[in-house]
Amino acid sequence: MNKGFTLVELLAVMVILAIIGGIAVVSYTSVMEKSKEDYYTNFKDNLTLGAVDYFEDNRSKRPGIGVICSKVNLKTLVDNRYIEKANDANGKSCDLNNSYVYIKRNANAQYEYKVVLKCDDYKDTFGENEEKAYCSN
Repeated sequence: MNKGFTLVELLAVMVILAIIGGIAVVSYTSVMEKSKEDYYTNFKDNLTLGAVDYFEDNRSKRPGIGVICSKVNLKTLVDNRYIEKANDANGKSCDLNNSYVYIKRNANAQYEYKVVLKCDDYKDTFGENEEKAYCSN
């Protein structure tokens, strides 16, 4: 009598391993996407805090009477040390000149902040029309 596995048994094990491998790849991909989303949420929160400090120190640049909206680019925040660096989730530098934090004065004279990032693997869709709409309301 031969000892060992039959071809059917080996194929069954290979199919089971392939299914487990497929599930692992899908799980890994979703975990990576979630961590990237979390990174940019935290990154935007930190940029907002830096902008709050910047506009507190530079009150003349905040929106006031007759001005609804102002913005500061990330280069200014980095150069003036309000934020340490502006890197995307892959460690590459974001576009410092074309990424902004907007500050808007609402009807209650409170300030709202909106971060618009342009990085290699992440871009906010906030064009000229959206900027006009945001800053006019």
